[in-house]
Amino acid sequence: MKRGLRRRALLGVVAAASSQAHAMWAPLRDAELLRDSDLIGFGMWLGQTQLQTGPQAAPLDLGVLQFSEVWKGPPGLRLALVRSRSAQAPRSSSDLVFQPGQKGLWLLRLEPGAQGLYRCEHPQRFVPAGDAHIEVLRRLWKNQAG
Repeated sequence: MKRGLRRRALLGVVAAASSQAHAMWAPLRDAELLRDSDLIGFGMWLGQTQLQTGPQAAPLDLGVLQFSEVWKGPPGLRLALVRSRSAQAPRSSSDLVFQPGQKGLWLLRLEPGAQGLYRCEHPQRFVPAGDAHIEVLRRLWKNQAG
């Protein structure tokens, strides 16, 4: 095989692989993000713990969020449990990892089949504190809600 042809073939494989990696996190529109979230609020990640609900049950890894402001969700909610990856589990590049003290706007969905347990399965479901996009989402939310 000629050198130039080999190089083009390699570039084609790299391009195909990178386009598949980007497909994992297809962008969400702001309106869709707000509409499809079950809990939206400004809060802080307090940490992560493991909970076992019974002797035969598999342990659950849960993050704990403390909210200072809730836009959408149960009235009076101040704490929420979020399904998370085990700290001991092997990491993947698609894992979302949060650190204690991390603040921002959380746009969470309910975990299917679990009452009061949420999930953050897409990077757009967390907007760090200080990001200008929070105000864009706040204005859009007020327009939709009011």
